[in-house]
Amino acid sequence: MTTRLGTRLLISLFPIVLVAFIVVGFAVYFHIKSSASASLDAQMTRALEQTAREWQNLIDTLQSNAQLFASSDLIERYAVTEDESERVDLLQPSLLRQFTRYQQAYPNYSEIRFVLPDGVEDTRITRDFVPNLSEDESATEWFQGLQQDALANGEAAVIDFAWNPDTGRPTLIAGRTITVSTNGIRTAGVKSRVAGYLVVSADISGFADAISSQNVGQRGQIVLMHRGGRTVGTASNTLTETLSQSLVHHRNQHPGANHQVEDDHGHTVNVNKHSMVERHLDLPAGMTAHVLIPEAEFTALRRTFALQIGGIALIALLIFSTLVYNVLRQLVVKPLQQLALAASHLGDGQQDIELGNWHKNEIGDVAEAFKEMRSKLGATMHELTTSHDRIAELAYTDSLTGLPNRRAIASLIDYHLQQSEPQSDSALLYIDLDGFKRINDT
Repeated sequence: MTTRLGTRLLISLFPIVLVAFIVVGFAVYFHIKSSASASLDAQMTRALEQTAREWQNLIDTLQSNAQLFASSDLIERYAVTEDESERVDLLQPSLLRQFTRYQQAYPNYSEIRFVLPDGVEDTRITRDFVPNLSEDESATEWFQGLQQDALANGEAAVIDFAWNPDTGRPTLIAGRTITVSTNGIRTAGVKSRVAGYLVVSADISGFADAISSQNVGQRGQIVLMHRGGRTVGTASNTLTETLSQSLVHHRNQHPGANHQVEDDHGHTVNVNKHSMVERHLDLPAGMTAHVLIPEAEFTALRRTFALQIGGIALIALLIFSTLVYNVLRQLVVKPLQQLALAASHLGDGQQDIELGNWHKNEIGDVAEAFKEMRSKLGATMHELTTSHDRIAELAYTDSLTGLPNRRAIASLIDYHLQQSEPQSDSALLYIDLDGFKRINDT
């Protein structure tokens, strides 16, 4: 009975518990699935925001240094000196040495130039002695912006990105106007004129490579792209083309978007037949930062969470089923075993059966009923024994004298004869009492 009842209880409860765990497990899975995607989304957002901060720090440092370099007395004297021989023979060597010291302090400053108001380079120093393929910068976007700002405001500062025409490397350009008064001396209230521009070019290929080498998630990456549709740093042509199309599509879908991280969870792009989730953020100087994470990473993370939840749910299910089984065994099966054993002993005639104390529940009620049945059965057995003894007494004794009657004597003679040895002698003494018949009949 124990095995059958315990197995039935377990089989009956297991599907109920299993369904409950499956429902709870699915609810937890979908919650954690959303949390897992949100975790990768948060990593993408943090990566974009960190890239934006580093890019802005790079720009701020370059602009501050350009302003500091442009405020040098030496470059101001050089700008106002009109005598060509004095400029070239006396001031230019000192200016080049000063530019060299600037480059030594900031190795990523690939080029420092003094540009005349018409856009022609006058003095230039480069790192690694790169030949100058073009001395006229008047047609470049950064110079035209600097010139227009100077004409409008008298002084100007510009920051822009360009590909260095001499090296083909990505360059961040900071330009500052060098203004002097019309009499050649800076004096308050005296009208000033633009004497030239100090232009500092910073090679950002190392910065771009460092950004691209950062991992987002496990296999994600950050890519910088210029507004012209060309990636900066180590990126394949396929990736460049895909990101360019993605950026154009996003800007068509979100016209007038500001310089903030997208509020959605990004969108999917295909790179070399691999589906990737992409998000991007517009940066100053015409740059855009892209973050790409393979969509398979999202799927793998969700699958990992699903397996972990499934394993935990299975272990919890086994533990819970074991606990329920042991509780039911203690509260139901074991008491029923004791009642069955007591019934067996009672059937064998044992009246002194100890049933112990029971909880006040349905099985306790059965135990109390069993105790009452045992008490009544004991009283009935006592009555039967008493009746049996009385019947035997009436059958084998004389009711008047209390002596054994004829049936008892016959039984005793038969017993004596059966117990005596063969060929042995036996005697029967018969006594007749005179007048007893009259007393007996009375």
